[in-house]
Amino acid sequence: MTTFGAAGPGSTPRSNDGAESATVRPIVAPVDSQESSVAMGKLCCSRMRLSRTFESITLKNLRAHLEMTMTNSTTARNDGRRQRREDGRNKVIDAAISLVLDGHGVPSTEAVVERAGVSSASLFRYFENLDDLRSSFISRYFERIESALAVDQLGTGGLSRRVSTLCTARLEFFALHEPMATLGRTRREEVPQARDAIYRLRQGLNEQVLRQFEPEFSTMRQPHRRYCETTICSLTSFDSWSLMRADGVDRDEILRTWRFAITRLLGNS
Repeated sequence: MTTFGAAGPGSTPRSNDGAESATVRPIVAPVDSQESSVAMGKLCCSRMRLSRTFESITLKNLRAHLEMTMTNSTTARNDGRRQRREDGRNKVIDAAISLVLDGHGVPSTEAVVERAGVSSASLFRYFENLDDLRSSFISRYFERIESALAVDQLGTGGLSRRVSTLCTARLEFFALHEPMATLGRTRREEVPQARDAIYRLRQGLNEQVLRQFEPEFSTMRQPHRRYCETTICSLTSFDSWSLMRADGVDRDEILRTWRFAITRLLGNS
C-alpha cells in the first residue's frame, strides 16, 4: 500500500513536510499584448486631445456665431430706425411741397403736420426747426425739377415748329412750378442748396435755347449771335414770366409774345 506523500518504488526519495511544495511564478503578458496596450493608450490620449480641441473649436465658433448674430440684429434695428426716420422726413417734405404748390405760400407747422399725418413731436424729431424744414423741402424740390426740363425732339423740325415747342414747354413748366420757384427765389440766399439748384436750372434753360435754335445761331456772326442768344434766353426766363404775370398778362398772351419775338429775331437773321 502506497502512502500519500511517500516515494514510490524506484523513485528518488524527496523531502515532504506533509504538503506539496509549490513555486509561485509571476504572470507575464506576451510581448504582442504589451505593444497592443501601449498603442491603445496612445489612441485614447489622442482621442481625448481631439475631443478637447473639437470642443474648443465648437465653443469658439458658437461664441463667434452668437456675437455675429447679435451684431447683425443690432445693425438691423439701427437700419430700421434710420429707414423709418428717413421715411418720416420724406413724408413731411412731400407734404410741405404739396402745400406750396397748392398756393399756400410758406406752410405753417400745423398745415404740414395735418397734411403729412404726423404729430408735432415727430416733426421736430425729423427737423431741428422750421428753417431746417423749409431749407430741406426747397432744396429737395429744385433737385427734383431739374429732370423736368425736357423739350420734345429738341433741335428738330422747321423754325416755326421749334419756336412753338420750346415756348409751349417752357410755359407749362413755369406754370406748374411757379409757386415753388417764387418761394425759392425769395429765399435762395438763406438756402444755399436752392441757390445752387436755381443756378443749374437757369443754365439748363439757356442750354435748351442754344440747342433748339442752333441751325439759326450757326449762321450768325459775333456779336450778333451773342445778342440774339442773350435776348431769347432772357425773354423766356422765369423772371420774364413772373414779371408779365405780375402785370396781369395771361398765359396765352405770354405764349404769343414769345413766339412773335423769337420768330422776328431768328427769321430776320
